[in-house]
Amino acid sequence: MHLSELRLIGFKSFPRETRILFQPGITAIVGPNGCGKSNISDAIRWVLGEQGHRILRADRMEDIIFNGNGTFQPLGMAEVSLTITGLEGELPTEFAELNITRRLFRSGESQYLLNGAPCLLRDISSLFLDSGLGNIPYALIEQGLVSSLIDSKPTEKKAMIEEAAGVMRYKARRKAALTKLESAEQNLLRLQDVLQEVAQQRSSLGLQAKKAREYEELRRRMEDLQTYLRLLQIEHAEAEMNGLDKDMKEKIEARRELLSRMRERQDDLEREQAYLLKREDSFREVQRSLYQTRGEMQRLQAEIEGLRKEEFALQRREEKGRCELSSIERLIEQTREDLAEEEERLKETIKKIEELSTTRQQIRREAESLSARISKLERTREEQRREALQAAAQAASNRTQKAGLEVQKAKILQYLDRIKAQEEAARLEIEQMEKKRSHLQYRSKEWERSLKQFQARGKRLETDQSSLQEEEKRLDSAMLELQGQIMEGASRLKAYQEQERTHSGLEEGSRFLLEAATSSSPGRNREKVFQSLSQVLEAAPGCERAIEALLGPDLQGILIEDLEEARSLIDALKSQGKGGATLLPLSFPSSLSPREGAEPLPPLPGAVGWAIELVQFQPQLEALMRRLLERCLVVQDEEVALKVAELEPGLRFVSTLQGEVITPAGAIRLPAPASSGPLSRKAEMRELARKLDLYQQEMQERQAQREILKEKRKAIEEEAEALQQLERQLHAERISMDNEERQMTADWERIRQQEDYLRSERRQAEEEYARLEVEIQALEQEEGRNDSQKAECEQKIRELQRLLDLEATQFRQVSEREGMLAHQTRQLEEEKGRKEVQIARMEEQLHSQSRRREELEKELVDLRQERLQIRSSLEEKEELLVELRQQEEGQEKELAELEKGRKEAHLRQDRIQEELNSLRMEIAELESALSALRIEKAHLEQKAIYLRQGLSLSGPVAPDELLRRWEEEMGDPGRAEQELSRIEQRIRRLEPVNLAALRDYESLSRRYSFLSAQADDLRRSVISLRQTVQEIDKTSENLFQEAFRAINLNFAEHCAVLFGGGSGEIRLQREEEGLEGEMGVQIMVSPPGKRLANLSLLSGGEKALAGIAFLMALFRYRPSPFCLLDEADAPLDDASVDRFLSLLKLFSPSHQFILITHNKRTMEAAHCLYGVTMEEPGVSKVVSVRFDEAQTKEKEKVGEDLPR
Repeated sequence: MHLSELRLIGFKSFPRETRILFQPGITAIVGPNGCGKSNISDAIRWVLGEQGHRILRADRMEDIIFNGNGTFQPLGMAEVSLTITGLEGELPTEFAELNITRRLFRSGESQYLLNGAPCLLRDISSLFLDSGLGNIPYALIEQGLVSSLIDSKPTEKKAMIEEAAGVMRYKARRKAALTKLESAEQNLLRLQDVLQEVAQQRSSLGLQAKKAREYEELRRRMEDLQTYLRLLQIEHAEAEMNGLDKDMKEKIEARRELLSRMRERQDDLEREQAYLLKREDSFREVQRSLYQTRGEMQRLQAEIEGLRKEEFALQRREEKGRCELSSIERLIEQTREDLAEEEERLKETIKKIEELSTTRQQIRREAESLSARISKLERTREEQRREALQAAAQAASNRTQKAGLEVQKAKILQYLDRIKAQEEAARLEIEQMEKKRSHLQYRSKEWERSLKQFQARGKRLETDQSSLQEEEKRLDSAMLELQGQIMEGASRLKAYQEQERTHSGLEEGSRFLLEAATSSSPGRNREKVFQSLSQVLEAAPGCERAIEALLGPDLQGILIEDLEEARSLIDALKSQGKGGATLLPLSFPSSLSPREGAEPLPPLPGAVGWAIELVQFQPQLEALMRRLLERCLVVQDEEVALKVAELEPGLRFVSTLQGEVITPAGAIRLPAPASSGPLSRKAEMRELARKLDLYQQEMQERQAQREILKEKRKAIEEEAEALQQLERQLHAERISMDNEERQMTADWERIRQQEDYLRSERRQAEEEYARLEVEIQALEQEEGRNDSQKAECEQKIRELQRLLDLEATQFRQVSEREGMLAHQTRQLEEEKGRKEVQIARMEEQLHSQSRRREELEKELVDLRQERLQIRSSLEEKEELLVELRQQEEGQEKELAELEKGRKEAHLRQDRIQEELNSLRMEIAELESALSALRIEKAHLEQKAIYLRQGLSLSGPVAPDELLRRWEEEMGDPGRAEQELSRIEQRIRRLEPVNLAALRDYESLSRRYSFLSAQADDLRRSVISLRQTVQEIDKTSENLFQEAFRAINLNFAEHCAVLFGGGSGEIRLQREEEGLEGEMGVQIMVSPPGKRLANLSLLSGGEKALAGIAFLMALFRYRPSPFCLLDEADAPLDDASVDRFLSLLKLFSPSHQFILITHNKRTMEAAHCLYGVTMEEPGVSKVVSVRFDEAQTKEKEKVGEDLPR
């Protein structure tokens, strides 16, 4: 398992996509300060979930996005991807390769991806728990952390050991279990309070239920009396209806005779209409032929005019071409003369360039000789300067080391003072222990009394909260259902509106006309707007499908003014290549005569009405709608439709409310099962809008109720939270008292060990002080020798600088001469280039002019031939136009004869129509009388139905049985009314009555049983969770102790390797803040020849070695996918670096290390080297070298160079 790839885009100083490939072993990342090396470390920490912007060296998290420079614009996103391969069960995932990606946008939004799938931060954090890359990453060591690790708190070091021990995963589980336990205990307290309150409510509801039973018995008797009185009223209404039925039969017989006479005249009218249709067909055929002839004549006239214009244009082009040909021939002669002069000037310029080139070569050889002498003097000067710098560096190093030793001397003196103060503090601790013991006993009794009070109050609050939560759940469920209905209705309404806007369902040509209406409609003025028939019609409620079926495709037709506009639109649609369209002219010749008054309906039950009376439209559409819907009837269902078609053959169409249509030819058309026309959509849109308003009102009421419940629950939660806070304080106090008691037991032994430890520390500090005095004297002697060596080197450097100045002056003079000659050469070269370009341009111009002359000669020949062809075609078309004029005269005569016969047929048809109108008037009078009788009968039937409906609500008793029983009991209806009044008075005295008390009492009893069972389940859950927490604590402690022992051994072994001897130990102890401090880890290190117990006496390099030893001990016990060390070797000298690298090499075959370093020895030990540079300001670039491959290639090259 190892890190295989890191990809950065827009992160800090990496605006371009940068991929860094890693291999197992040691990889070093090098480069100058400020070039972006540590940005790679920050990128790895960030992609693994780091949330602290200060750890990433940024003022805010958005600062990690590349902010631009002179070349690159600021980016809007930073992205880092990290790939880990070879998992093989090392991490809790089924993938063999893991790719983690994190993105951050300037808007503050962020994304996490796991193998390309979106995920949450906690998914990545849980994946790397106990791997060294989790919340406490000991495998990611940032700059300066190695040295500060030794001075960190004991609890922080203990947390790193827990991460390596695998305890963090159990800690997360323990935290979740404690949260569940706390929630279960709170729920149990609330349930107990609820049970107590439910018991009180049951007692109160018992009294209300008794009163409700008496009220129900009186109400049942009152309903029986009301039913008896209704039955008497029903008998009276039925007697009146029998008389009305006799009058209606006489009126229906008279209407049947009139209808028979009307059908005979309708047959005559149909025969006349058939004759008229034949004459109309002949008229239209002749008219269409005449229109075609005239159209062909217009086309020929236009073609003749076009040919004449084209002939004239060809003559003009021929004259223009001859003029242009003579002009081009003059230009060709002038261009040839200019070309000869330019070629002569070019030869003179080339000769001058060759002379200057010879002189420059002589001066250049003289300058190269001077440059070689200057380079030799500079190398000598640099050698002297390096010697001086080495002497100065050694002197500075000695002074730094001397200052460090002086600081150590001062720390030792301070440490001796602290040891004396600690010995005095240990004595005072013993005196305080006895006082604390008696005080703890008193606090323990007070704690138990307070805990019982808080628990009782918490149970009552928990019950109230549970009741409110149930009510909120009920409201939430209702609101979710309403929200779903609102969303569904709004979605359907939006879909219908979109269909209306885009004219969905229309033919292609109709859509074209409607969409083009707002800009420029063909054949219409811009102020006119096209509309479809469906847009201007409104059908009666429930009749939409019937009207859609009757109108059929005409419903989607486009309304236009007259036939002339129809012709222009047809031509426009054909020219645009659009599909079909239906055009509906408002002005159109028709055989239908206007009607006065409403035509009576056929005398059949189930007839809804005439179709034209069931639609609303504008007055100007009256003639069109009569042409489309005249004599079209709408009935209830298909049975009525079949009867009407049989009895009323004069109807044009019969349609049911469901959309079935019977045509005059007897064809029966059935609609598609799921068809929905434009009128149905409009009706459904109105209904959807009404329902949405109702849903919104109901949603607002539900929200108001929920706000009230929320306020109540908030008050209870605040009180419960206050109680929980007090209870947690009590538990914390109990834990504190237990800890104090255990601490006092262990402190006696600790103080004794501390005294022995302090005496040993004082002795070691005195020995260290004497050693430091000797080392300081040796450093002062070496400092004098370095100063004399530095002065000698500086004298040599000044002499060499004088010689260099003389040579440089001579070199500048030679360079100036050479530069002057180069400038003259460049000028001549530029002049030569300009002349060559001029010559080429003139040659190209000459070639172009010759080519144009040839084209003009050919074009003049083609124009003469084309003009002759046009003249021949013009003569043929003029002869054809004379023939078409003769044909037009014959068609106009035939059309006049047909028009005369059509007018005679119209007169006969009008006479028959007048007779039919008279018969319809007589039938309408009979229908009016019948309607009055039907209305009176309907009133009586409605009254009887109303009384029967009231009767049906009174119960399952038969009407005859009820009449017999009350007649025997009352005898007279007047007595029944008096008894009804008496019962109503008794009911009013009982009111108000809680009729829901019986149901509520039963429901409350069931709820009491349910809550009791829930309380038992919660008690068992609390016991189980407590056992789980104890098991987790035991497992965590065992894992920690096992890891602590192994890491302690590893630490001692690594200290011996890194320090070249000495010893190291990890101890468990409490923090120094007091007796109640948390258990932590203390690191003890003794370098070779030293006996230091306090780590503050260690030098910076020694602290770094101790920190590295501790980290490697953790890494050895629990290896991570990789280990990143940012300049961990910076405080180390060469010997320490060698020991550090030997330890890394020991682990490198099976582990992966990534080192950010400036140290050359570390670079040499790496298997792969990445260099980070900053060629552009603020933009980092990565260059890689694999040492093993480079060494292999070098060996192969050396082998090839050896003699064979």
